Amino acid sequence: MKGYDLYGLYQAIKLHFTSENYNFFQYDGKTRVSVDAFEKRRDKFLFHRLARKYRDDEMVPFLVANFVSSDNNWTKSLLEEEAEQTYRDWKRRTDSMSKIYEDDLRKICPEPKEFNKLFEVKDGQFPKLLVAFLQNEVTIETLVILNNIFRFIPIWDKKISDDIIYPKISRKVRKYGAFLNVNVDKYKLLTKKVLLGDENTI
Repeated sequence: MKGYDLYGLYQAIKLHFTSENYNFFQYDGKTRVSVDAFEKRRDKFLFHRLARKYRDDEMVPFLVANFVSSDNNWTKSLLEEEAEQTYRDWKRRTDSMSKIYEDDLRKICPEPKEFNKLFEVKDGQFPKLLVAFLQNEVTIETLVILNNIFRFIPIWDKKISDDIIYPKISRKVRKYGAFLNVNVDKYKLLTKKVLLGDENTI
């Protein structure tokens, strides 16, 4: 991959995570990025360096991992060790996603009867599940999986009164979900297994 191609990919993924109107998959990862505009950038050499650092098939996962982790991804920061560590952590989590999901559920819901309370919004305040995420008790992937199953984000959007922290989380969960390969039926069974303690429960 050349620097210009990576720049276009970077802009597409950045738009996906920061704009409500752009969808990476709907537009096939394309943006209105011209070669001339790229050549005029002072930081173009950074994209050339980054393009040489990772294989072509690693570029999307690397960028996604970093945009999920942080809202501030300047080009230079993507060449730093922290960005590489973020990518390694992301691969570890996604490679073990089902195991981490089960562990997260057991952690935040030791009693099955308490499960529904995780999603409840009282007087516009953050629900227990969102608090658990903010306190790093569950991963962003677990939040995405649960939303894929139970579709609670649209309800939270209407009921949560906070307009500073929550909107960013809502968008990130919705946008990130498009990049995660979540088999909803599989995770429904895993959820029942954890809550009911029966691997054969359907």
